[in-house]
Amino acid sequence: MFTSNFEPDNIQNTVNNIISTKNNDIMNNNNNNNNNNNNNNNNNNNNNNNNNNNNNNNNINNNHIIVSSNGNSINGSFNNNNNNNNNNNNNNNNNNNNFEQYIYLFCGNDHNDINSLYRFNIKNKMIEKMQFKNNNQREFGTFRGSLFSISSTRESIYITNGKSCLKYCLNSEKTKLITNGQWDNTMYRSTFYDKINDHIYLIGGLLNDQLQQTIYRWNIRTGEYIKYAKTNGPILEAQLCYSAQENSIYMLGGWISDKDYNQQIDCFNITDRTVTTIYKFEKKQNFFSHSCYVTKNHSLYIYIWKVNQFLRFDIKTKTIHPLASCLKKTNFSRLLFDGDDSIYLPSNSSIFEYRCSTNSWSENQININHKYLYTTHRF
Repeated sequence: MFTSNFEPDNIQNTVNNIISTKNNDIMNNNNNNNNNNNNNNNNNNNNNNNNNNNNNNNNINNNHIIVSSNGNSINGSFNNNNNNNNNNNNNNNNNNNNFEQYIYLFCGNDHNDINSLYRFNIKNKMIEKMQFKNNNQREFGTFRGSLFSISSTRESIYITNGKSCLKYCLNSEKTKLITNGQWDNTMYRSTFYDKINDHIYLIGGLLNDQLQQTIYRWNIRTGEYIKYAKTNGPILEAQLCYSAQENSIYMLGGWISDKDYNQQIDCFNITDRTVTTIYKFEKKQNFFSHSCYVTKNHSLYIYIWKVNQFLRFDIKTKTIHPLASCLKKTNFSRLLFDGDDSIYLPSNSSIFEYRCSTNSWSENQININHKYLYTTHRF
């Protein structure tokens, strides 16, 4: 029988990383008495840009830029196609200056009583408590087995476990229980959200004490649920890191038996439905807490909590580079990349921040004092 060694009682930390955006209007007024014609042209162009930006603001008032634990960021959808280019340019030019960033933490003192939700503002380093305006999370039952089974759209958070799914709406702060007659009782899956087609992919897991290797695809709008692909072998709780430029998911870690941890890195190509092993560790590694994908250097950042070791895996060269260790050993947490230069490693007492450019860590104390914390994958 498969035991629960993979989820010990001293789980401390997991988080949800959501980045919501509010673009500021940008208007440049040049006053040069010697170049009146140029000034008029500039002012006309600025007025047009300002109008476009106002349209953008109206369209994205309740949308999010999402930065996931794999480091990928995407924009909310807009009604006017002409506004997409303007918004993308604004995002590229202003990066972290024009949006508010949050890390969301679901927590409680028991797997069966996850009753609190907090969000940490990355910009001002403040934490605030959110609400569950109804208590459907109690009907959902235990969160045990949902550590990696949480994923998010820009509007909602989906927590899957067995035959049910708990949906948390970010705007209304209400929960809804979703069921599907095609679902089975598989627990301990890894999930991620494909925003292009509104699909959530569910990978591996545990069913009737047997590890699974099926990859399912669930369309959260239509409800369609199909077998989509297979992993290279049975696995549960693999960490998933998304590369948008390749439309691929890098999978590493996870359990392949009740005692053995996965010792390779696989690449799941969503388009081709193929899974390819790209790296095998020569020496048996300790438990990977989590990993994230950083776009600018095409690398996976890996935190091994048992020895407080932090590594960078270069996907192109297939080489591993040791990095500075976290200030404190932090078990069962998540690495969350902000899309720029920072990677966050939260716990129930602090949120640690790693700067890629300086290879250094800092600490933000939060002290929310809950035993169990759960996160989502935001894509």
